[in-house]
Amino acid sequence: MQSITIVLGIIAALLHGAAYLLYAIQTKVGRSSPKSASWGLWEFLVVINWLTFGVAFGNWIIALQFLSGSVACTIVFFYMLAIKKFDWPTKKHWSLIGLGLIAILVWWMFRNAAWANVIIFVALTISFIPMYESLYDDPTQERPLPWVIWTLAFLTTTVNVIVNWKHQPLGLVMPIGGAILHGAVAYLSCQRWRNQYQARLIAANIPEHL
Repeated sequence: MQSITIVLGIIAALLHGAAYLLYAIQTKVGRSSPKSASWGLWEFLVVINWLTFGVAFGNWIIALQFLSGSVACTIVFFYMLAIKKFDWPTKKHWSLIGLGLIAILVWWMFRNAAWANVIIFVALTISFIPMYESLYDDPTQERPLPWVIWTLAFLTTTVNVIVNWKHQPLGLVMPIGGAILHGAVAYLSCQRWRNQYQARLIAANIPEHL
């Protein structure tokens, strides 16, 4: 059982890191358009998520994906800042970070890392809204491959939680929810929606900018 946990943990961590690397490359060459409102909050949340998940469910091997994510997200975030790929977030988007602060408060006041992790998931869900809004208007702003890899990483962690099941259903919130959130971006940026977007441009006689 322990060997399976280690293997799944390493696989999830490697997938997570690979997706960040691929995303950084795509951003550099202009194939992805990161949203500062989302990435700014993710940078804040990923570290807290790693800590609360590991503490709440008592298994730092399962949490390897989130450790990998916290390191990779930090590197990619500052890299995108350096190459000036971000627009400045609105006041509305800055307010989202308040949920992350609430999560820290819950953890500190009640020493309940599990519920803090759930609150972080709620904040993470909200942080995806700017991304979904943008992709609904223009699915060419993202490429699906890194998001598919992130989805696979979260599904791998989900399997790891189930393999090490300790009757803690809250432990499934972040990995399952993360798979859904990232999978939705992959879906909204897939070729089907890109084709429909191109058809709308042609119908409206608007030059393509793919």
